Amino acid sequence: MRAIAFETITVDDSVKTLTLANYDPETIKSPGGVSAAPAAYITSEGGDMRYRLDGVDPTISEGHLLKSGDDLKFKFLAQLKNFKIIRTGGTSGVLQISYFDGEDL
Repeated sequence: MRAIAFETITVDDSVKTLTLANYDPETIKSPGGVSAAPAAYITSEGGDMRYRLDGVDPTISEGHLLKSGDDLKFKFLAQLKNFKIIRTGGTSGVLQISYFDGEDL
């Protein structure tokens, strides 16, 4: 497994998603030229946020709660594609995201 990309997302009062170009399997190739499964490690800072993994937009009161200092590990493409997040209060949160070319996190 190797790190392939990094991004920072500020989560405000509009729904945010992960950037496809950072984890698109078509661009992630293992040394043998075989597409590798993408994975992501996410840490949170700042305000509380809510996220969903089913492709539906979260709201300030619906979705999984992500507090400042929490972390997430995603090992499946569907999780990355369907991840949506929004802040719950007046303070924006920040996500620090590392992407990897394998599911062993």
